Amino acid sequence: MSYLNQKIKAAKHDAEEFYRYDQKQMLENAHMWEKWYTQTLEHFSNIGQDIIGEFRKLQDSGYLEIITCGATHGYFPLLSRDESLQVQTKMAVRNYEKHFGRKPRGIWLPECAYRPRYEWSSPVTVNGKTLTYSRKGVDEFLSENGLDFFIIDAPLLKGGKAVGVYIDRSKL
Repeated sequence: MSYLNQKIKAAKHDAEEFYRYDQKQMLENAHMWEKWYTQTLEHFSNIGQDIIGEFRKLQDSGYLEIITCGATHGYFPLLSRDESLQVQTKMAVRNYEKHFGRKPRGIWLPECAYRPRYEWSSPVTVNGKTLTYSRKGVDEFLSENGLDFFIIDAPLLKGGKAVGVYIDRSKL
């Protein structure tokens, strides 16, 4: 509310300045913004300051589909441990459920980044050996957590080449 009140105050101040210097078009503009922020503040007050609740109503009425995103916006392809992807996904689903009262159907992947299943090789040797193991694809973590769809980067969807820190060492 303080943000909206500050904007209303600024628009009133601007209107006084524009009136004083006879800048009619700018004065109209300042009045337009004062009215817009005042109406927005009234609406915000009328909904009990519950923006999420309003979005929930729109979703429950079928007007929009709200999806989740990675819990801390970690870049999934470069997270070093699969447990990190699992936790990012589980917490994203849990947070969504907390606010919307149901499981999300989809997720917006952080930076729209996707990683398929692949054989991972450590970039450094441990005791003279290169560690390798199979890593699940992002889609597998999403499926395990009940997500039906995800948003990715268009070039990746069109078959663009995956580029990353370990691209020269991986078999992607």
